[in-house]
Amino acid sequence: MAELFTLPKARPLTTAGKIRPGSKLTFTTVGTQTEAAIYTNAACTIEHENPVVADANGEFAPIYLNAARDAYLTTAEDAAVWGPVTCFGDAASTEVSVSQYGADSTGTNDSYAAFAAAIAALGSSGGIVRVPKGTFKIATAIQLPVMAEQTGGIKIIGEGPWATRINFTGTGYAFTAGDGATLSFYNELHNFALYGTSSADGGFKLNGAYFTMVDRVHFRDFTKSGARGIYANTEANYHSSFIHNTFRNIPTGIYLEGSGGIGGNSNTIWRNWFGVHSAEAIHLDGVSANVIQDNEFNGSTTTAVRLTNNCDANKIIFNQMDGPTNSVVFTTNTSPRTVIFGNTGGDSTATGIVSGRGTDSLIFEPNLRQLWSGQGVIIGDASKPATSAVPLTVRGVASLGTYSFVVENSASSYLFRVNEAGATETKTTINSHGKLTVQNDVSNNSTLVLVDNATGTTSASNVLMELKGHASQSGDALQVQSSAGTVLGGITATGAALFVEQSDPSAPASNRAVLYAKDNGAGKTQLVVRFATGAVQVLATEP
Repeated sequence: MAELFTLPKARPLTTAGKIRPGSKLTFTTVGTQTEAAIYTNAACTIEHENPVVADANGEFAPIYLNAARDAYLTTAEDAAVWGPVTCFGDAASTEVSVSQYGADSTGTNDSYAAFAAAIAALGSSGGIVRVPKGTFKIATAIQLPVMAEQTGGIKIIGEGPWATRINFTGTGYAFTAGDGATLSFYNELHNFALYGTSSADGGFKLNGAYFTMVDRVHFRDFTKSGARGIYANTEANYHSSFIHNTFRNIPTGIYLEGSGGIGGNSNTIWRNWFGVHSAEAIHLDGVSANVIQDNEFNGSTTTAVRLTNNCDANKIIFNQMDGPTNSVVFTTNTSPRTVIFGNTGGDSTATGIVSGRGTDSLIFEPNLRQLWSGQGVIIGDASKPATSAVPLTVRGVASLGTYSFVVENSASSYLFRVNEAGATETKTTINSHGKLTVQNDVSNNSTLVLVDNATGTTSASNVLMELKGHASQSGDALQVQSSAGTVLGGITATGAALFVEQSDPSAPASNRAVLYAKDNGAGKTQLVVRFATGAVQVLATEP
């Protein structure tokens, strides 16, 4: 901010105590005779004539200095009165207001020049630009100056989103931090509403900015296709915080983009409100280590959070997702180590989690306080419409291979898999005890059906277990074997019971009988029944 010059010495030259008419003030660079710039206004945009000549009353017009100058006073005839005297202009104030530079709070006139002058007045050390109550029109995008790490950055602060409103009517982004060449630090936007039009690309762009903060800003009505409220591009945009903001009627609320490990990484998106986004509220594109936490997604929004292009180690936790059609969508390549935890959805949310391409190391549970009304989690092809309210849907993707679902061990060997036709393949026991439990809760259906799929036959009704052979099958339909692999009995392919000779078993419990085959001691096979009393009844002996 410039400093108003005052005469450093008082020397009355008339009986009225005023400088004589036509006296001259000359300003030079300190320590030299080179004339230096002085200004007629506080914004230092209009240069004064140098020297400055006193008027008919011996008075000088206001003089503003934005840096130290040597001053000389002479008479109209150039006779020296005093000088040089070094005068200091305030080169960098720590706080200014756009009102000081002529900003129009009615929103009628363009206030771009006032904003630019206020920011410039802070100099390279940075500081605070106050924006008072009112509506301010900005027709040209504002590029914030690059702030070194040792500075305090530029902070633009209003008096609240409902008190201070900025209407951006230009193209590009209303504010940009960083120039894409040199990192800029500690730029901040606070406490105002930022409205756009169908011509603007968005509200705030990060183009190589560290430790940026956007707090309590209301982004609204950037309606151009592809517009974004906040956009961090593929330059190094790290360690920023976007908190307590609202986003409404913008295709994408926050878009963090990365490439080759550089971009919008390690940022925090916390306690924001999102509503009415035609694309998605938040888009993570090839970025990592971002935290999306405690946000509320509401209104007519297609997707709450979309992840594309190898996002890594992002956390989507404890968000309220009441309005979006889809809560979390993965598309294009993998997104390893993504944590999705503790999120809740409302009745209008159609889909919980959609994975359009292969993803790995995803943690989903527990996310559903109440079941999303369409489907909880969809992995696979999300282009098809939802069918019924189910917690988990796995859909195959034609371009990805034969199987839609695979469970593997640590050696990448499959344990269980489901192919595109729905048939299952397994090569492991169900648990350490080899126990398989299948329970049927639907009447008139078979509980467990084991069938050669090539038969094309349907299951029977009210049957606990079905075994269906194939016409070309020559072996038994069911065999019971010992631990050594010896056949103990079974059912043949034609449905006949199969008994293998054995020693007399122990007597069964009361009200039971055991049917088995044994040798009669003469090399002949007998079919025998043993009762609970231990009594044995021979039913038939081999002829």
